[in-house]
Amino acid sequence: MNQKKLVKLGCALLAGALLFGSVVTINVTPSVVYATGDTTTTPADPADPVDSDPDPVTPTPTPNPDPVTPTPTVTEPTTEINNAIAAINNIPDAISVDTEGVITAARTAVNAVPEAYRNGTYITNLSKLTGAEAQLADLKAQAADEAAKKAAAEKEEARLSIFEKSGREADKAAADDAAVAAVINAINAIGEVNENSGAAIANARLLYNALSEASKAKVTNYGTLTSAESTFGSLSTVVSEAEDNTDISYAKEGNVTLMGTDASYIFIGDSRTVGMAQYVNTNQHIWSAKVGAGLSWMKSEGVPAVENKIESGSNVVILMGVNDCGNTSNEKKYATYINEKGKAWAAKGANVYYVSVNPITRDSVANGSITNAKIEAWNTAMQNDLTDDVTYIDTYNKLKGELVATDGLHYTKRGCQLIYNAILEFVEADTVEEVDEDEAKKIEEFQTKITSTTRDMENGTVTLTVTAPTNITNVSYQIALYNEETSSWDVASETKMTTTTITVPEGDVKIRARAQKKYDTETAQGKWSNIVTVDAEGVVTGVEKEGLGIVGKIIIGLVIALFAFFGGYFILRKKGIIGPTPIDNVFNGIANLLEKIQQKFKKKEK
Repeated sequence: MNQKKLVKLGCALLAGALLFGSVVTINVTPSVVYATGDTTTTPADPADPVDSDPDPVTPTPTPNPDPVTPTPTVTEPTTEINNAIAAINNIPDAISVDTEGVITAARTAVNAVPEAYRNGTYITNLSKLTGAEAQLADLKAQAADEAAKKAAAEKEEARLSIFEKSGREADKAAADDAAVAAVINAINAIGEVNENSGAAIANARLLYNALSEASKAKVTNYGTLTSAESTFGSLSTVVSEAEDNTDISYAKEGNVTLMGTDASYIFIGDSRTVGMAQYVNTNQHIWSAKVGAGLSWMKSEGVPAVENKIESGSNVVILMGVNDCGNTSNEKKYATYINEKGKAWAAKGANVYYVSVNPITRDSVANGSITNAKIEAWNTAMQNDLTDDVTYIDTYNKLKGELVATDGLHYTKRGCQLIYNAILEFVEADTVEEVDEDEAKKIEEFQTKITSTTRDMENGTVTLTVTAPTNITNVSYQIALYNEETSSWDVASETKMTTTTITVPEGDVKIRARAQKKYDTETAQGKWSNIVTVDAEGVVTGVEKEGLGIVGKIIIGLVIALFAFFGGYFILRKKGIIGPTPIDNVFNGIANLLEKIQQKFKKKEK
């Protein structure tokens, strides 16, 4: 390499070294700005001097602050939530496989709600949907299990040979003979009929009705059963077995509301209560009942239909729960609602009762979810959760084994009568008080008055209203009719209501009434009222209207006092006994005003 090339290479290396040195010796620390909002970074002014050789400083790293995520503004999906709630409300209380479409539609509506709002806080009735889904899943599982069993049985049937089938037919014949023998033994077990034979007779009848027509013909002592039923009917205080029947058409459709006018008993219930009203109603009690009814119906229709009839002395009897007891989670909702209503009605002076859900005669009836085990669990929970404002009536244990329900769920006429009698027996005993001598004396001195009477010629009834002693509860009233043949008074009705309807014979009738109260050891009876006569045309005589009361008497007294004062003043003033007083100026002013008005009218006439 020649000298020139060496010089050029050396200069190039020197220049490169100087450039490299200038770069590494310039220490520029950039400014880092962390912004939490809209922040603008101002670029450095190129005219600012730059220290080409600053003192070396080790930069302190600035910690990266936690980023702040702005809270998005989200509008609550009110429409979707309302749609979901409405769809869930469409789910009936009684769940069956036929309600799957409604339940699926409700779940679809819930899924349309954003996930953040898809809970019980916003969808307030979400638990109803989940409960219905659980019941539906159980029903579908049962249906699938039954279908599988049926398919297996059909497959087995197809596999069996002719000889095997013959063997099965023999087994079936043997089973039928065994069933016939069981019925014969059950009839023989009745023995001598007495008032306690109801359960044995009902059991024999139930077994007999389950036989085929061919097997029934083999029951050699069937006449003993019918004779026992007839004998028991004559001994029983309820409807006899001979009059009992299997007509439970009320269980398929129907409802009943306000059949009577006597609010001393107000019944609220489901299909079993419809049957009770149909079989035992005397057209006096008030009923609100519907087939298939549950809690939602009781809230929306059942209670509102009769609530304005509840007053002091009313016995409100609730027979609800059989359609909802398949899901025990419903029990709390029942107890909460009934306690709330019971508190309000008790404040009016009413007596409130909840009747136990009564047994079924075989499990897996209706929608498949009702069993006696679930009914017993329901009854125990309700009895524990009801407050002191609501009294629990246990007819389940009292009547278990005596009730006949041909479909397993709905009772025959005699069953309805048994439950009805048990309720009335309990209520009458529950409302009896110890003797209060002062109260009894007030009743004995009280004379009832019949204040209004109307006659319904078409129905052959008379509706009357009587007065009541003040501040005394659980008073009842005897309504008596005069018997012309015996020249005596016959008690036609005993009621706790001040307005009641009684059946009367044709022609003229005479009626009277009196208040009474039954204590635990005696009955205090008041004085008989005025006698009211209602002739054959419905014309009423003898009615006594109620007095004006204290307020009315005070007002009338004040009016009389004012007339007496001003009348006496004018007489004394006219006779000059008293002189002018300031009140004279008032009367003179009024007199002058009236005179001027009279003069104006006279001028207009001219």
